[in-house]
Amino acid sequence: MNSLYPEPHYWRPCDENGVCHCDFRFQIFDCVESEPLRQLYLATGITSGVLTVVIIIILYIRLNYRNQTIFEIRDGFPRPKPIESMAVLGAVFNLLQAVNAAIILTDSIPNPIFRSFMYDFPFQFGYCCLACYFFGVAYALADSSRLISAKWVTSHSFFNILCVITMTAPFVTNNIFSIVGGYYASVGKNGKATQSSICQYVHWTLYCAFMACSLLFAGYRLVRLLSKHMQTRTDLRFNVSSIKTGIIKVKVIIGVGCACMTSYCILLGFYSAWRDWILAHTLINTIVSVLWLCSGTMATIVVVIAVIISPKVVLQMSNIFFTLDNKSSENNLTKKNSITGFSTNTRRPSKIASTINPAPPTIPLPNAALESQFSMEELIRDSMDSYNFTSEASSSKIEEDQIKYNATINRVRTPPLYHLMKYPNRVSDTFK
Repeated sequence: MNSLYPEPHYWRPCDENGVCHCDFRFQIFDCVESEPLRQLYLATGITSGVLTVVIIIILYIRLNYRNQTIFEIRDGFPRPKPIESMAVLGAVFNLLQAVNAAIILTDSIPNPIFRSFMYDFPFQFGYCCLACYFFGVAYALADSSRLISAKWVTSHSFFNILCVITMTAPFVTNNIFSIVGGYYASVGKNGKATQSSICQYVHWTLYCAFMACSLLFAGYRLVRLLSKHMQTRTDLRFNVSSIKTGIIKVKVIIGVGCACMTSYCILLGFYSAWRDWILAHTLINTIVSVLWLCSGTMATIVVVIAVIISPKVVLQMSNIFFTLDNKSSENNLTKKNSITGFSTNTRRPSKIASTINPAPPTIPLPNAALESQFSMEELIRDSMDSYNFTSEASSSKIEEDQIKYNATINRVRTPPLYHLMKYPNRVSDTFK
């Protein structure tokens, strides 16, 4: 690669002492960072290849055995499903990462334009992977309730346009800047290549900041809705294991996505401002390359574990978390009562009370492994159905109390029997 293009190389700058440093986006040979970068690309390529196979297997199971879909058509617009669309783009991201690692390690296709494009191209699918999860959750929440749809998605047309722009903007802007920067680097115009690189990663910084905020907002709304749904199902004496499992998995995916996007936002902004200084320091250059190449791979590993983890393990984790929350709330209540002079009765109910007022039987539900087959949209819609059921039950109770009250008033207002016997001529008028 080095013999085809003039010196000084944009991708392998050298100082006055003849010490050269590698821009790991283009090549990793003939520089002081060659060995750590070679090991890094080797580990990244193997891990990404394995993750690609695992994601394809998960996607095959969800599509064929759980009857899920990647997209669904609503009003003539394809809406992404959160998990399935994220899995498709995640598989493409890791596959392209493995291909790029193989190209760098074998020093194939020594063209700066292709190297610049090929390095940045996989991350665009990784970004769209999280974007699909965000818009999938947003569409599911909007479809679950008219109130949520009115407050959050005021215009479905605008939301559809926002989805298209978010998914396509990185492919348009960043590919242009990467190709232009690779061209200027190939002809030796390092200043213009640096400017193109700055524009490219400033755009990436803005995209990552937007996605981190969007994931945090959508995840907060979804966890809040599922938590309220869990409280409702507890009051109705249903098994809430599937809801707890869903809450834990959503928290993991949202947390990992926000952390990944935030780290890339800081890293790419830092790289766009101080690229030359980063390349001139071996340790800083190696740390930046590790964070850049491994953040997406590590995020993929955590998300895959969250998707395929056993519901029993997730339920144990959720029980620990919810038990800690309940204990903290009880401790706060005890402290409050001790200050105000009241005491709480924590004695267990006696056997006599349990025999007089036996606990109602719980309604059995399927196994947790079967409950996990339901999609997120079904869980959200089920939560809104439980709210409607509760409101209908309360309204029917009010109507029943009103009928009893009216019957009591009518009996009070009815003339007594001795009054009718005293005036027999009114008996016929009363029952007429």
